Amino acid sequence: MNCFTDLSSFRAKNENASRLLDIDEHPYRSSFQRDRDRILYSKEFRRLSGKTQIFVTGSDDHMRTRLTHTLEVSQIAETISERLQLNSMLTRAIALGHDLGHTPFGHVGERTLNHIMNGCFSYYGYDKKLSDEQKGFKHNLQGVRVACNLEKSLDDSSEISLGLNLTRYTLWGIMNHSALSYKECAFCKNHKECRYKNCEKPCDGKLSVGYYNSLPYKPNNETDWTLEGIIVACADEIAQRHHDIEDGIFAGIIKIENLCDQLKRIFSFNLHSTEEIQRIKDDFAKSHSISDAIQKLSKLIVDLYVTEYTESLAKKVNSISQSMNLNTKDDSWRALLFNHIANENKSIDKYFGFSQDFQKADDELSHYLSAHILDSYIAQCMDGKASFIIRQLVKAYLTNPQQLPDSTIITIIQDWNNKHSVKSNEHSSFMTDASASRKRLKELIKIDDPLISSILMRKICDHIAGMTDQYAISSFEKLYGSKGYL
Repeated sequence: MNCFTDLSSFRAKNENASRLLDIDEHPYRSSFQRDRDRILYSKEFRRLSGKTQIFVTGSDDHMRTRLTHTLEVSQIAETISERLQLNSMLTRAIALGHDLGHTPFGHVGERTLNHIMNGCFSYYGYDKKLSDEQKGFKHNLQGVRVACNLEKSLDDSSEISLGLNLTRYTLWGIMNHSALSYKECAFCKNHKECRYKNCEKPCDGKLSVGYYNSLPYKPNNETDWTLEGIIVACADEIAQRHHDIEDGIFAGIIKIENLCDQLKRIFSFNLHSTEEIQRIKDDFAKSHSISDAIQKLSKLIVDLYVTEYTESLAKKVNSISQSMNLNTKDDSWRALLFNHIANENKSIDKYFGFSQDFQKADDELSHYLSAHILDSYIAQCMDGKASFIIRQLVKAYLTNPQQLPDSTIITIIQDWNNKHSVKSNEHSSFMTDASASRKRLKELIKIDDPLISSILMRKICDHIAGMTDQYAISSFEKLYGSKGYL
């Protein structure tokens, strides 16, 4: 291997990994293997198979789901990590867990829940009572919440549950694979007027995600960040490019000839790639084999992106390491490097991104795919229906919370009891007795308890976020359809 691409001295080391709750080491599995396994065996990971990537699951068996996307991100990230001799097991754990907090119906589900949890709609005043620290939804932050709160670990014997109790390296990677806040609110006009008539107070152009400030995991960016986590964030983007192309072609939204012309123009600076793209176009003109063209285009795109990113990352790491004279014999280099980049007013993921020319090309391809796929008639119809279903589910559950499952009702009362420091003997009856919890919830709503509003909103949000596409659709049918339970 060329020493230029050997970044092994910067790899995350098992002996430096720590958890929120200390546990005994496994006799033969590393900390990162255990992270991987805990994620693989979690319920949220299994449900990714039924969640949308772009097109609603079940609309076409060839379309990506959130699970197949996750596996592709893992493959791409591991390829880059192994090429650079970084920690491929940590890379795999982060990649497999990066979308644990995703909603049904893809990003439209995420946006809809975020608007709901910011009070953009009118839900009998429940959403208007949310304080800033109770607002917001974002899938990467929710992923940490899933890992720290909503899932359970068998070795967690403490009174305070820490969920899967993943290492801080893995949690940082899950949290930082996507932006930590929203850029702007699409519904605010000039940051002063909201297009939603029910919105009492415009959000000044930026919706809150203040709820996630209370996560058990508080990232220490100087010590918790890893190159492996940064690689997963980039692999996520690479996977999206190539499978957006495939899904767009399968859906009949993108024509192969037009796509090839666009790719040749966008990546004109790479002679080898443009020649190969032309060959794919010529072969398709002769064979008319869509599957062959898709395979060749996907391979070309992934190879192009992975090669570019691997070389760019290695060059930047080596360059800054030499200029700072970093000593990687211990882990102190991590804080030094992070602070150096922060002092230049740059985020560490952007600093270790694509080269400037390639980033410009990627932006252009991303805009092209967005305009032709995400903004297409078929995708927008699916998005509109998905948003409506989620909004109606929230409305139904707030109209009558007794329509929520027993497990959700129980956790609502458990949370209320914990907030009020209810004695353990009083609390225990609500931990398993659904009827007792349902009765208590009815009493709290009847007396208009101020705390129950925020707890109920968040638990409904968690319940819907965990749904698969088809479960959300069937729940809607049960609540609003003519068949349902009747």
